[in-house]
Amino acid sequence: MKLHWSLSAGFEFLVNMVISLSPFIVGILTMMLSAKWSSDFPTAATEVISRGELVIYSTTLMAPIAYAVLRDPPVKYRGLFGLFCVSSILVGGIVYAIGYVDSFSAGIIKFSVWTFLITISVFLSLLLVDHKVKLGSSAPEIHQKESKTLLDAYKRHKGVE
Repeated sequence: MKLHWSLSAGFEFLVNMVISLSPFIVGILTMMLSAKWSSDFPTAATEVISRGELVIYSTTLMAPIAYAVLRDPPVKYRGLFGLFCVSSILVGGIVYAIGYVDSFSAGIIKFSVWTFLITISVFLSLLLVDHKVKLGSSAPEIHQKESKTLLDAYKRHKGVE
């Protein structure tokens, strides 16, 4: 049975999030179950992300997203998206470094959460677009689009419009 493109994208997103967030999940569970810490979930989660680890996670998640989109873009404004990705990676690195040096943990936790939410929203949106393009079309439609793209590229190359 073939999944609807949105279910396929949602499943891929869920698998990626569970696997990539597993270090945070294991850290939180370890702190909750440890005799030394024995803390509740919010306390353990705050402790795990209080030094900007979620900012670094979001930044490293944005890098392969940027590469994939800039290499084979399912989005119309490739340059603008590239600028957004590069600037978010730089800002994430700078904020993490400043937070690590100055240890403004309250501010970095809020920034971490917002950065994480924005990053996973971009990731989910791109997965939805990608799956809609790939799974929402039939084989003849995909073939026709690819043929038209190749023909258009050939015409541009030859200077025939």
